Amino acid sequence: MTGGTRDLLLLVYTPREDSNQRGYEDWLRTIDNPFFNGVPGIRHYSNWKVMSPADCAFPYTHFDLMFLADAAAKDRVWSNPEVMTFAQGWTEKWGRYPRATPETMHMNYSVFLCSTVAGDQRMAGRNLTIMPAKGPIAAPPGDQVYEIAEPVLGDVRFTHFALRYLPDGRAVDAATRPAGCYAAAQASLIAAPNRDR
Repeated sequence: MTGGTRDLLLLVYTPREDSNQRGYEDWLRTIDNPFFNGVPGIRHYSNWKVMSPADCAFPYTHFDLMFLADAAAKDRVWSNPEVMTFAQGWTEKWGRYPRATPETMHMNYSVFLCSTVAGDQRMAGRNLTIMPAKGPIAAPPGDQVYEIAEPVLGDVRFTHFALRYLPDGRAVDAATRPAGCYAAAQASLIAAPNRDR
């Protein structure tokens, strides 16, 4: 690892095609986000929607940022029976493959344990850009940089990523993204707790 502690779970996914018509975002705000922010070991959990077109570099429509209380919290969170039951309910209601088994759950979502490399882990707005890379990132001040320390579920498409909060939601283009980042996906906040971390 290049530095930091293993303190973030990145969840990436694309829910079922009819999810928006069935009230997915409202469910995230009223059910999902409060549940995960109440799980022991989770310090701060937020839900994000990708606003730019999906591509092979970041082929997901949604992602969640789950900051952990400490480096040991991943096992406590991921083995929590309530979390396992909740995840199964999400799969049945919103997953593209609602009958997925634990062995095939990666078809619905991927989860990566990440280490903080740079930045203060502060949620600094309702719009951000996630910028994947296949190696270390030398980001400008203000960007948050993470390294994927281990895949919890699913295959790793990138090894590092940077987050840049943009108050007005403007795009990050090739000229302004950090060296090494080969893509930039614009995202908007769906849900976060009404409290500071």
